[in-house]
Amino acid sequence: MTNIFEDEQLISNRRKNQIFKNKKPLDHRFLPEKLVHRDEQIREIARNWVDVLDNVTPSNVTLYGKTGTGKTAASKFAREQLMEVADNENIFVKIEYIRCTDFTTEYQVIAELCNRLGRDVPNRGWTKAEVVNAFRSLFRTNAFGKKLQLIVILDEIDILLD
Repeated sequence: MTNIFEDEQLISNRRKNQIFKNKKPLDHRFLPEKLVHRDEQIREIARNWVDVLDNVTPSNVTLYGKTGTGKTAASKFAREQLMEVADNENIFVKIEYIRCTDFTTEYQVIAELCNRLGRDVPNRGWTKAEVVNAFRSLFRTNAFGKKLQLIVILDEIDILLD
């Protein structure tokens, strides 16, 4: 049997019934190349994060506003630009984005961060203190002997506060 997705009739129907030219902008993960009317917000995030390039822990930043106003996009846009500069300057910076709708407890968030940073932590079964200690141990040294600079973006953090 040939691949069903290569079927001529299926391909023809897909092209005829297309309402959208491009569905990618409708995905919550989509990040446009330019964010219009968000320059000042992106600069404000950058002013708070720039210290990380000098190996200094940056200030906490809280973005708030109505749904759909660009908070997530602005932080992701700033993340991409910071990572580009950090790579060019050979600075070991990690910026992790966590959607708190996917990880709804502090334990789950910290465990997910550990897993993303290379430390296997189970999704359940450990005490919160054990997970926190595993997370802290990541900052002692890394494989490259460089100090890890970590920025964590917690989207929809109010879910953790309930």
